[in-house]
Amino acid sequence: TASGAGRTVDPVLLIRGNVGSGSSFSDSSTSTTTHTMTANRNATHSTTQSKFTGGSIKIDGDSGGTDADYIKLDAHDDFVFGTDDFTIDCWMYGDSFADYEAVFSHGCRTNNNMIHALELTADEAVRWLIRATSTDGTETIDMRTPNGTVSTDTWHHIAAVRSGAYFYIFIDGVLQAKSDEDAQPWPINTGVNQGGFTTRSSTGNY
Repeated sequence: TASGAGRTVDPVLLIRGNVGSGSSFSDSSTSTTTHTMTANRNATHSTTQSKFTGGSIKIDGDSGGTDADYIKLDAHDDFVFGTDDFTIDCWMYGDSFADYEAVFSHGCRTNNNMIHALELTADEAVRWLIRATSTDGTETIDMRTPNGTVSTDTWHHIAAVRSGAYFYIFIDGVLQAKSDEDAQPWPINTGVNQGGFTTRSSTGNY
């Protein structure tokens, strides 16, 4: 939570690196909807790095290009948050960072219009972008953590949180970025969701 207080959560999607094998991924959440995942290119389970016993998910293709590795889910109302509070979080281990490496992306993939994405940067920061219109430069949310808040060869917990009127980015449980109070967009709905929920990266990230 944004306040740091603990609470019981019931995630609508839970992907575990130590559940499944090869390019087979399953939804471990207790949601009434079991989401089916499709692995693109070389997205796979791996035992090379592991935060929790059993392995992780290796995603090491060209970010956004024809060789992109990612795990794709079809559009679903579970991923249309409306005005609700929500959290998207993961454990991540990076061998290297470059700009526009998405921890996740969601929305229309054509020219990145109507997009919601959490990205890594070459400066070892985390950027949260929500573009509410189809025009580049009209981002409703474009916030990032300070440079150096994530590092290579280290497991980091990244959490993107909306609570009330605010958006927050936490790294390893520490608040690193907060939006302005009046930032309350959620532009993406099932009508424009062409990309589902994807995760992709460049070289050697887990």
